[in-house]
This record gives sequence, C-alpha cells and structure tokens, in this order.
Amino acid sequence: MFTLPGEYIGTQEEYESGFGTYKNSEEGEIRSSNTGKLKLDKKKHKAEVRAKTKIPKMQAPGTVILGKVTRTRDQVLEIEPAPFESKKFTFIPNEKQAILHISNIKDDYIDDIKTQYRIGDIVRAKITGVDETTVELATDQGNLGTIKAYCSKCRKPMEKIGRDKVKCSQCGEKTTRKTAKDYREGNIK
Repeated sequence: MFTLPGEYIGTQEEYESGFGTYKNSEEGEIRSSNTGKLKLDKKKHKAEVRAKTKIPKMQAPGTVILGKVTRTRDQVLEIEPAPFESKKFTFIPNEKQAILHISNIKDDYIDDIKTQYRIGDIVRAKITGVDETTVELATDQGNLGTIKAYCSKCRKPMEKIGRDKVKCSQCGEKTTRKTAKDYREGNIK
C-alpha cells in the first residue's frame, strides 16, 4: 500500500513506530512521515514506510556541495549553493547564507582572498558547520575548490595551465585559483 505523509497507519496497540513513521501520542496513532510503500510486520508488530524516491539531503556538516561565488570580502566569500542530484541523493539548499572563510580555503597562507576565488566561479566545497543564520564551508581538503572559473576581464571560461593557475583562452589573462583536481570535468565529488 502506498502512503503519504500524515496518513493513518494504525494504533500504538497494533504496531510499533518504525522507519518512516511517527507516533501521535495524543491520539495513540501511528502515522506516515514519508511518501512510500507501507510495510507492516505482523510478527514484530512494526510499521515502516520505505521511500521509493531519493531522499532529499539538506545542508548538514559533511555534505559536499556546489555553489557560485556571489561576493568577496576581506576575509570571507559568500557562496550561493546550487541544488543538484547525484546517484545517492538530491541536494536541496535552504535559505541560509553560505560563507567560506579565508582560513578554510587551503592549508597555505593566503594574503588576498581574490587570488583564490573570484565572483562567478563555480566551487565544490564541504559544509563544516551550520547555525541559525549561516552555513560554513571549507575547500582545504580532498578534491575541493573551483571546478569552473571565469575571466575577470571578458567573462569567458578559463583553462587550467598549472597546479592553481588558469588562463583565459579568449583574452590571455592569467591568474591563480584554488582549483579542484578535476577542474572543468563537471564532477560533483
């Protein structure tokens, strides 16, 4: 049987609340918390609802995200996370501001944040913390960093020419960026 969130499944006397269900203590009911297929185990007296779709993943520490640099300040970048779908889950960003502090860009000393990222760059970053107003990001580990950079002069995509060097194929502008190992390959992880 297919159920929707909030649908009545049974009473607490009949079943124990399992995955995808919750107890409504005031009414003594078990209700669905997921959209999916209802599974009632008569021997164990347990009710479960198993989703048939990918479970959305929200902004939580450890999640690797993609985003666009929207603003640079002295010590902080503002990044707008983008929704995406992977084989395992769908990522849905919330309305919180995502920031990347200069100390979390890479292990080396950075004098100027604009030598690592520029407005418009597409960045792969890991969420390191979430509070009431902001999502904190880091690119100092693994294969994190810019996956696509744009020229500051002509806004054309830039080609990787060295470890953290990029060059505009249109106007020839060369600059540094904190690039991911798979720069311009389009991989999420």
